[in-house]
Amino acid sequence: MTEDRLAHLTLYNRQADWNTHCAPVLQKLVDLCSIYEIPLFATACIRNSCDGSEYVADMVSPDVRDIILKDDHIPRHLAVLRGYDVHLPGQSSIAPRMEDMDEIYFE
Repeated sequence: MTEDRLAHLTLYNRQADWNTHCAPVLQKLVDLCSIYEIPLFATACIRNSCDGSEYVADMVSPDVRDIILKDDHIPRHLAVLRGYDVHLPGQSSIAPRMEDMDEIYFE
């Protein structure tokens, strides 16, 4: 991370908010997706500091349910969560910058 980005780092700890308000809702969603056999991957960053970011995640795996997806993104999501870089060389310049997102979604 560049020094400029590090200087503008958003610092927060939402562990308590996550535990109280969000985790129960995600658990209900996971339960429903499991009942209806809907593959799901969800992740949230609950804490961010100069030392790092802490993520929580849950999923309903298509593999466990014997669901075969034509385009299964869940393994790549898991790889990113586990710290693997899944970008191909030169691919990062293709991704839109956050400030461009309004143009993409509101044209």
